[in-house]
Amino acid sequence: MTIINFIFFNQFTNLLLPGESLSIEYLSNLDCDVYSVGPPFSFRSLAFPINKEDKHGLKEKLDPIIKKFKENGKIESLRAKYLDLNQDKQVCEDFRKLTNGISLYNSGGLFIVIGLGVVLSLLSLSFETYVISNFVKKSLKAKQNFEKNQNNIETTKTMYKTFFRQLFKR
Repeated sequence: MTIINFIFFNQFTNLLLPGESLSIEYLSNLDCDVYSVGPPFSFRSLAFPINKEDKHGLKEKLDPIIKKFKENGKIESLRAKYLDLNQDKQVCEDFRKLTNGISLYNSGGLFIVIGLGVVLSLLSLSFETYVISNFVKKSLKAKQNFEKNQNNIETTKTMYKTFFRQLFKR
């Protein structure tokens, strides 16, 4: 039975390919940049392509041999030879234990940056509030002065009108 799994090639190219799990396991033993990602997602039987018009009886010859190998443990010994006890097997760091992020030692700088961001945002907020409140106060004062001046102009006009009326009435 074969198990379909994902294979991840080379952490720098970020290439992810589906493949047969035995091949992936063998490749990951030989190269540290190749490793299996996640659990297997599909189980299928292993098959050998044989022509329908098999004149040599290859299927009838292969079936008992495969069954015999499975029963006497030859398949498991081949698996151990090429996967578990392979001389070319490389000892690789577990990619799940590698940390490429911020370590606890360097996290102090992160808090300094966040703190500065909060302080600067509060300063800009207070500056905006001050500027806007002064602008509103000045505009209200200007409006009141304008209305006051309008009233003064109206009273001055009426005063001049009455003065000229009295002056020319004589």
